[in-house]
Amino acid sequence: MAGLLVCAFLVPSISAGAVPASFDWRDIGGENFVTPPKNTGNCGSTWIFGPVAAVESKIMIQNNDASLQPDLSEQHIMSCGVNNTSCSGGFPGEALEFIQTTGITAESCFAYTASESTQCNTICANATYSFIDTFTMSYNLSRTNAEVKQLIYDEGPVVINFDVYSDLSSFIGSSVYQQAFGTLEGTKSVVLIGWGTEGAVDFWAAKNDWGTGWGDGGFFKVKMDDPTVDLSFVYYPGNVDYDGDGALAINDCDDTQGAAFPGNSEICDDGIDNDCDGDIDSADSDCAASSGGGGGCGTIDTGMGNAGTGKGAWQFALTAMLFLGLWRRQRRKKAQR
Repeated sequence: MAGLLVCAFLVPSISAGAVPASFDWRDIGGENFVTPPKNTGNCGSTWIFGPVAAVESKIMIQNNDASLQPDLSEQHIMSCGVNNTSCSGGFPGEALEFIQTTGITAESCFAYTASESTQCNTICANATYSFIDTFTMSYNLSRTNAEVKQLIYDEGPVVINFDVYSDLSSFIGSSVYQQAFGTLEGTKSVVLIGWGTEGAVDFWAAKNDWGTGWGDGGFFKVKMDDPTVDLSFVYYPGNVDYDGDGALAINDCDDTQGAAFPGNSEICDDGIDNDCDGDIDSADSDCAASSGGGGGCGTIDTGMGNAGTGKGAWQFALTAMLFLGLWRRQRRKKAQR
């Protein structure tokens, strides 16, 4: 699914009371729309792990199905992307652009090796791919906490840059992290999944990529406005096509089943609503003529029927070109861990 790189530099409008006082994508009516934390290992591939985590959450959010828990392959981007020094850092926009233009396969098809020398042809023979139609890299030096809350609430988990001081590596527990000592060791990607207040301290709920033995099972809370939190660049994916059938989750009646999408021909007696009109097999008028015979019905039904709808309208401000200065600034701030 080749597409246009969309880089939106925007400031969302905030309505009073538009977001709750606390919010966490791990608990939406008791359901968890965040995949488990992973581990980059001895490799500076955090710039890949953050965006992949955001896409995994977006898949569940747009399908309104927390049980999916997709596990996508970071190694696919490391081995097949344009950045051949993946363990030395990169920036999240590169990873999102790869998912947009090339697609990303499952972890089970291309397992993580924490090595940039793993060849692209290591991918499994029957690989399937998930895509995003767009992504946003939003730059705003004066971005407020309220604006980021709105983005998380409307779009799902978002990726930010996070300055790593030496006291972070040993952080364990559920208390709110506040940078207290140590030297600056580099910058990494983290995924903001919500916010809240503990005592008198407002915090971001975040997902890291240092394994489940770090922080609070791989997650952590960090004080809002802590100097480690860089909200100037925020990254998040657009609409998703989880099953790679060319139909986005916002209008695909079953985004886990590549044989079901609007405009497809109804295939008789396969137990799938292939054309997404709400009728299956012989119950579909397009299939009645060949009911019981298997095979295709020969008629394309473009009716949407019970097709699913996405979470809100996805609007992006297009720019005529990337601002070279901002691009270079981000390149200089590559993740080191």
